[in-house]
Amino acid sequence: MSERFEVTRRAVGLGLLAAAFAAVAPRVAVAAATRAAPAAPEALFDFAIAGGWYHGLPRVWRTLEVGEELILRPEFDNEWDADALEVLRADGLKLGYVPRIANAPVAALIRQGGRVTARIVAKLDVKSEGEIPPDLVFTGFMNGDPRIRLEAVRPREAGP
Repeated sequence: MSERFEVTRRAVGLGLLAAAFAAVAPRVAVAAATRAAPAAPEALFDFAIAGGWYHGLPRVWRTLEVGEELILRPEFDNEWDADALEVLRADGLKLGYVPRIANAPVAALIRQGGRVTARIVAKLDVKSEGEIPPDLVFTGFMNGDPRIRLEAVRPREAGP
């Protein structure tokens, strides 16, 4: 099925944006032992690529594999969105962007020195609007588009 589901940013946004900010917000209390331990990646959110059908996604759509690691590259000089984050395949092909509705906290984390990775965790298989995953951040997608998970390793806090 190649139906395209689209919703407004506002319709998806307020709840997901609040969740994204909460997920990326700095921890208030971190024990000294935790600071010394190696940081484990923390899942931020899953998303469908924004603008993919205007970039390279259609050329490689069918060949993308679950488990494939993608490159997330800040495009902070983007004239329309100073928090823009490009999503690229390992060969450098630009697939599209992290949806604008959730990119600000991720961009802030990167600016602070955090490391964010992107990996394909599934292919979207939605037969009706009621089956759209409630935790998916998107502006539009087609069945078969990759579901991408962002994971972050936060920068270490300066110790005493």
